[in-house]
Amino acid sequence: MLETPNLFYTPTKWYNKEEPLVYLGGTTAVVDSPMDSKWQDKAAEYLFKHKPDLNICDPRPHKKTPMTDEEKHIQAEYEISHIRLASHYGGLLFWFDGSENVNARDVFQFVEYYTHYKHLKKQDRILKIALGLDDNFPDREYFIHRVFNDTPEFVIATTLDETCQVLLDKLK
Repeated sequence: MLETPNLFYTPTKWYNKEEPLVYLGGTTAVVDSPMDSKWQDKAAEYLFKHKPDLNICDPRPHKKTPMTDEEKHIQAEYEISHIRLASHYGGLLFWFDGSENVNARDVFQFVEYYTHYKHLKKQDRILKIALGLDDNFPDREYFIHRVFNDTPEFVIATTLDETCQVLLDKLK
């Protein structure tokens, strides 16, 4: 696991500054579980390499046993809080790797902020958001079709590095 003072893990480190923050949303699994593709570690390394002063929120759960109802509540509050901060002070990076870990909650987070993106666009305000879809993402073509129908200018990356670079370009 990557360690740096600029990396905020769930829910042990909460971000409370008014500085650029990137939220890593998308396919999630418990850290170091057999299902964890570790894409968040790879994204953080890429982003820190190109912008070392960036603050990054990695929302993956770190508990290997099932969460209690209270822990689930804390996890949800952590994610909501950090998504809002990142949408206001930085950007959102969504990567869907096509693994069996993709679930409705992960996709819903993207759809919610994508809808917010379209709303802000109508007001000539910009939400910095990057989306990447692995070739194995279920219903990939349909997902791309829906996004492009609504916002033809929206770039959908096909690799994690490309997704990271799209967001870095938007943060300039």
